[in-house]
Amino acid sequence: MNILFCVQNYYPALSLGGRVTQTVALAEGLAALGHEVTVLTSSVLDLDSRPAIRGCWEMHNGVQVYYAGTWLRYRTTSFNPGAFSYCLLRLSSFDVIHVMGMYDSVGVIAMFLAVLKGIPYVLEPAGMLLPVLRSFHKKEIYHLLVGRRMVSGAARLIATSDHESEDIVRYGVARPRVLVRRHGVNLEEFNELPTRGFLRQALGLSPDTHIILFLGRISPMKQLDILIQAFAALDINEAFLLIAGPDEGDGYKESLEHVVSATGVSDRIRFLGPLYGTEKLQALVDADQLVMSSHSESWGHAGAEAIAAGTPVIVTDKCGLATYVRDRVGLVVAADVLSISDAMRRLIVDRPLYEKFKRNTIDVSGDLSWDEPVRLMEKLYKESLQR
Repeated sequence: MNILFCVQNYYPALSLGGRVTQTVALAEGLAALGHEVTVLTSSVLDLDSRPAIRGCWEMHNGVQVYYAGTWLRYRTTSFNPGAFSYCLLRLSSFDVIHVMGMYDSVGVIAMFLAVLKGIPYVLEPAGMLLPVLRSFHKKEIYHLLVGRRMVSGAARLIATSDHESEDIVRYGVARPRVLVRRHGVNLEEFNELPTRGFLRQALGLSPDTHIILFLGRISPMKQLDILIQAFAALDINEAFLLIAGPDEGDGYKESLEHVVSATGVSDRIRFLGPLYGTEKLQALVDADQLVMSSHSESWGHAGAEAIAAGTPVIVTDKCGLATYVRDRVGLVVAADVLSISDAMRRLIVDRPLYEKFKRNTIDVSGDLSWDEPVRLMEKLYKESLQR
């Protein structure tokens, strides 16, 4: 098959969220199975540099990538007129299209032209179908004008958890049109983990310090203010909170610094900035637990990576990964200060439970490879072509 992925950002834009990592894994996995895979994306690679106005082609691990020139950008969302000319000229050569996300011009352009040309497409909302946290009125208008057409024209919609599947059904989609397909982890990345202790040494922390780690974007969706308050409520001097991830530049990190100052434990909280590659693996290995306090999380990529690194996790019941975590490799809790704080304390003081979770990470991580999701997408594409 000749497959086109349409996504707002792609490699090397790793700082722009898990959707980039997930699209890379699916695209490269399908290319490894012998399919012709192309990615249409924007030229926005991070939030600090100006994106290219002219489009360009690159090849990444067997996947052809076209970076459409970006003329306007608001945060990660951008206007990419080059995507229109690309689709006019090349869309007919593809058998099926996979649109990742809801609020970007790349996917919208490809979707409308796919309908005109009779090319089937699948839509993966990536947790964006029901508006959350901000810009509710703007998103309602968007869905009236564009979103509902994207949904109604899709051959199938893809949810990454039962929780997201229910959101899609509440949107008005018939349940048989929704496929639940989890994300995965590149387990090869975790075959050779760094030696524990280097990050602790760099930060001046003793081997006995219990490190609690957050890994992800510094975004209101992650509810880091709740995580910080939950950590402060621990009142355990041997605990240390590390917050690692890119700042989205919307002022949220500055507000968090004020929260930290008000806790009285600012000497035991550290912002590390974004971590990738070996630095990310080192943080996961040195951490004693990883916490995801998200208001809503369609999957939970950082939690899955922590499991692959052998680190127990705490996630909220709004996280898609919760099914794999619950009482196997960690705790699933409500997204509030008291529940998260109690769970962190439990992993610190209940050593038999903690060691059980740590042992179980070996078996659970084996269930999180990308092999099954890639094969499931291959099957779905073939079914879409037969309709």
